[in-house]
Amino acid sequence: MKRKELEQKLRIAGCYLKREGKSHSLWINPKNGIIEAVPRQHGKNVYFSPRVTQPFLPVEN
Repeated sequence: MKRKELEQKLRIAGCYLKREGKSHSLWINPKNGIIEAVPRQHGKNVYFSPRVTQPFLPVEN
């Protein structure tokens, strides 16, 4: 999944961008307070571990 796709899904799930770092963006899920770093690799397919996406996104069937 590309970074823009992940950002869109995070926003739909109610997460918001806490801050931008040099190589990562910090996203927070206000429902459970989890903060996660998402690498900033524009234009590339990025494979995120379940640790990044699972606490943030609802399970897709």
